[in-house]
Amino acid sequence: MSPLGHGEEIVVPMRATELASVVPCTAIRSTLLSASLLAIRERGLTDRYFTHLPRDVHATVQTLVAGSWIPIEVARHHYLAVEALELSPSEQFQIGGEVGTRIQASLLGLVFRLARGSGVTPWNALGIYPKLRERTFLGCDSRVVRAGPKEARVENFGIALASIPYFRNAWRGMVASALGLFCRRVFVNEVVGPRPPGSFAFRASWV
Repeated sequence: MSPLGHGEEIVVPMRATELASVVPCTAIRSTLLSASLLAIRERGLTDRYFTHLPRDVHATVQTLVAGSWIPIEVARHHYLAVEALELSPSEQFQIGGEVGTRIQASLLGLVFRLARGSGVTPWNALGIYPKLRERTFLGCDSRVVRAGPKEARVENFGIALASIPYFRNAWRGMVASALGLFCRRVFVNEVVGPRPPGSFAFRASWV
């Protein structure tokens, strides 16, 4: 967990009282994997993807049921297979944005309903970030830190997938697609540096 800098404040705290008590993520929504697979298919990369996916996971991935929970180990195989495609970080980010757009009616429904209101800002979406996380992952935790009037740092804990660059880049893209509903332009960048295992953070700013 990053220490707070000068002028920073926690606006959405962790549910756990300390990192040691964070419950690790055990499952992920199939909706995320389905949307990711569609983006891979549209790029003509399906055959290459399955060559990197363990054969004993093929049937599970090919028969995903919408809205179901997928064991974290299956999700790890999926994200490692996409990582092996060696897409550029910008393309990984783009896929994440496409995933965010495709799941707007389900996992991101809260954000999109909020976006229809007047006077809302990215802070409104970040305020319900824990709810979005809970709809996406079983277990794990997060917190949102206000770093400036239009700048936030979002820290995620207890997600083993955080060790996979593609997962982090795609998640940034998905968050950017959601926050982009509330401002003219948004920037979401990974916070680099030493972090506890299973954690990752990104900094979001907007105009």
